[in-house]
Formats: sequence, C-alpha cells, structure tokens
Amino acid sequence: MLCAIQAAARHFLDERNAENRTDWEPWGPDYRIWVPPCQVPLRAKWTVDEGEKRVLVTCSRTAPSEVQRKWAISVDVIGQSLQQNRFIREAANEFIRRENAKHKAHWLVWYPPDPPVVPKCAVPLSVQWHAKTSRSDVDVICRKALETAWGKSSWRVKMPVA
Repeated sequence: MLCAIQAAARHFLDERNAENRTDWEPWGPDYRIWVPPCQVPLRAKWTVDEGEKRVLVTCSRTAPSEVQRKWAISVDVIGQSLQQNRFIREAANEFIRRENAKHKAHWLVWYPPDPPVVPKCAVPLSVQWHAKTSRSDVDVICRKALETAWGKSSWRVKMPVA
C-alpha cells in the first residue's frame, strides 16, 4: 500500500510541477506505518503541517471487514530549487529573539496562513520589521535567489508576529 501512496503523491506533484514549473518530489510516506488496502482510487491534495507543505493522500473506503474504514497519510515533499520554509522561519525567529532582548518583549513568530513557495536563496536571508504593520509582522528577505524558470530573482515573505 505504501507504493500506491507514493505513486499517488508523485502523480499529484507531477501535475502541479507541470502547471507551476516547479520541481517538487515526494520524499515518501513513513515506512513504519500500515494502512488497510483502499477499495476506491486514492486522492491527493496539498496540506500544511508544522509550516511545511506536504501532500495528503487519502482513502475514503477500505474493505468492509477492516476496522479502519478510511485513512489519510501525509507525504513529505522536497524541491531542489525551493527555499525550505523552516529556514525562512528560523531567520525570522533569530531576528525576533534579538528584538525581544533589545525591547524586553515576548514576541513570537507564527506560521503564515499560506506557506511560501519561493526559489532557494543564494545569499544569507535578512529580516526586518514589515513597513506597513507596527511590529505585528516581519519580512524575511532574499536579495538574490537562484535562477529558476518560475521564480523571481529576489523575494520577500511576510511572517506574522504576536
């Protein structure tokens, strides 16, 4: 069943890659899991878990004799030319730690509502307070991104702060 989950994730990502000119690859499901065979075609969609984009493969009906009648498995994805969201969040967290020490505050960085999909940065990320919001957001900035067919040469991601 894990091969079918991997195949469903790969098919979903191949379609998205063709649409968006990206290079997502399925990392694969956790091979320690077991799920009953699915009686209907598997479905796949984007999901966000801990701020990282993943593919959620679902089965809406297993064999009637099975205890588990439906299931959903999250598949990690990677992209060679994509900036990993955890590095964007780490840069924002480092900036907020310095600002907390400087202002004796207790700000925290949250996950953005839509995880960014941006090209990998070729230079160190920089962070600053977002100009239009008074210390409720920070911008993580890449001044020189890797060249891709789909991305910009620089980018800015707004991260919520509370």
